[in-house]
Amino acid sequence: MKMIIGLGNPLDEYKSTRHNVGEWVVNNLADESRWQHHRKANVLWQEISIQNENVTLVLPQDYMNNSGRALKKYASDIVGFDLDTVLIVHDDWAFDIGEYRLDFDRGPNRHNGVRDIISRFGTQAFWRLRIGIGGERSAERDSASDYVLATFTKGEEKILTDLFENQLINVITEWINQN
Repeated sequence: MKMIIGLGNPLDEYKSTRHNVGEWVVNNLADESRWQHHRKANVLWQEISIQNENVTLVLPQDYMNNSGRALKKYASDIVGFDLDTVLIVHDDWAFDIGEYRLDFDRGPNRHNGVRDIISRFGTQAFWRLRIGIGGERSAERDSASDYVLATFTKGEEKILTDLFENQLINVITEWINQN
């Protein structure tokens, strides 16, 4: 079974921040009323169908920098899954808003949530959909944590919505069909 994991921070105060763009993408795929909380692993999950393929959507409910903890618990104690059948969606400040990259088997590139997943699973051999959140040049004005925890402007939200509707849904569907 394919799994799509959206990284973010769990509290409402973080829902609209740049760091939660991975969670935002997965929520756009989900049926909001169907989320189930798995308390032992501390994840929200639901099964959906995309192009007649069963896909499990997962949102870790740990803080971003501990993303691997909930996923490891979910993988080892609950459902079992191979990371090479997983797509992890997350923010990446190396790209401008409206840019994205689909990669396999890459290092964390300064992303602490991805670093934690790699550390806990002992491999970086998984798929990542990296969503641009404004570029490193923008972040130079602020500290990294202040920047990633800032909210998007209305113009940036429009760019992200258009990106999801016009490109990301197709990228995700293609990934599901090819893996």
